[in-house]
Formats: sequence, C-alpha cells, structure tokens
Amino acid sequence: MPTIPTHHTVGDTGHTTDHNSIVDVLTDHELRITNVQAAEANALVNSGQNTVTLTNPSGYGFHVVIPSGTRDSTAYVHTVTYGGKQTFGLDTFGQLRVSSSATGNVPMEVAGYDATQTADLLRFRQGSTGTIVSRVGPDGTFYAPNITPGAWNSISLASGLQHASGTGATPQYRITGDRVELRGSIEKSSGNFTSSPATLGSVPSPASPLHICYFITATNFAGGYAWARVQVGSDGSIQAYFSSSNINPSWINLDGISYVVQS
Repeated sequence: MPTIPTHHTVGDTGHTTDHNSIVDVLTDHELRITNVQAAEANALVNSGQNTVTLTNPSGYGFHVVIPSGTRDSTAYVHTVTYGGKQTFGLDTFGQLRVSSSATGNVPMEVAGYDATQTADLLRFRQGSTGTIVSRVGPDGTFYAPNITPGAWNSISLASGLQHASGTGATPQYRITGDRVELRGSIEKSSGNFTSSPATLGSVPSPASPLHICYFITATNFAGGYAWARVQVGSDGSIQAYFSSSNINPSWINLDGISYVVQS
C-alpha cells in the first residue's frame, strides 16, 4: 500500500496549492481507520434505537437491547437470509424465528456434545427459572405430562382383598396427561367372591373419571374362565359385577382399563 506523502513547501517539485490540505485529510483518515481497527474487538453500534454490543475477551459476544413500546410488527431486530428468504430472525420481542432455506432442509437441528451426551438436548420451563414442564433427553425421548406416563401408584383395596400375585400385577393406577390406566389382579384374602357387585377399592380424586365408566375384564369361575363388568365411579370407587350369581370368581383382573380423568 502506498504511503501518504509529506508536506511540501512552496517551490518543491510537484507542489500544488492544495497539496498540504490533501495530505492532512489523508492523514486524518488513516488515523480514524487505525482507531476503528483497534476498536473492532469492543464496538458499540447505534442504529434505529437498537443497541448492539460486541465484546471480545475470548471471542465475539452479541447483545441486542430492544426498546419498549409499540413497534412495527414486521420489524426484525436481527435476521439472516439465504437466497432472499429469511431463515433466521429475532422478532420485535427478541424471540427466535427459524425457517427452512429450501423445502428439503430441516428448519432447526439440535445436537448434543457428541455421542457421549448425558444432559438433556432441550428443556422447557414455566417461566425463566420455573419448573421444567417438558424436556428431550439425550437419547431423544420426550418427557412431558401429556405424553410421559406418571409413576404407578397402589390402588386402595377394600377390606379383605389383596393382590392376586398368581394371576397378574399389583393393583395400581397411573396418570398420563388427562388419562388414567389401571392394572393388576385382585383376590379375597380368604375364599372367593360370593356377592355382586363386589367393591374392589378406590383411586384418589386426581385419578377419578368425570362420569362413571364401564369395562369388561377377565375373571374366572371354578375350573374355567369368565368375564366381569368393572365400573369406576366419579368418586373413584371401583366395583365389579359378575355375569352370573353362581360364578363366584377367585380373582378379578384390571388390565386394559383406561379413562379420562376428572380434571
């Protein structure tokens, strides 16, 4: 790059009346460029009442201060375009908007550190520091109240009843979103069921249906198999009705029962 010439005195070869003024302007311009280059690592830009701060202690940082008040709904404070199409943007509230650059592209992809990732890939909170309401685990599993089954909890069995361990799981319920599932087998502590309906137990209010629900489930009679009608009341009570007064089953199964919860 050529250097800026020095001042001339009258009579020097190449001297013109405005030579020294031109030298002064070029020198001042070079000084300004030097100062700008030195300030690139820590620059403040003001444009359209949006403040952008860049800092570089160990790499560039980016900070946008969005003024409060009414703003044009189409004004974005930060955008990235590809082929004339906006693919990335921060809207007037600073919220992220991501679009595909082409029909065959995925709008956004989240990747872990590498194959050894152990922390969640995504988390959603109720407020900036609130409870985590849903998340995506490192293996891609979604965890949310409306899709992730809750823990199995024991059904409160009626007096004189117990788990029929030889014919099924422990009598339990679990809540998944707005639905409840029941499972397990129930028997009397001694003898068979001899009356219909038979009160089997109950589930608490959070697991109670809005209206009474009816189901057909498996049971047995002496030497064979039969069915029973199980109903779950809006109060959470669970009762069984037998198809015949002489069945006298030794166990009743709750597997497959599912209904919408009360709240």
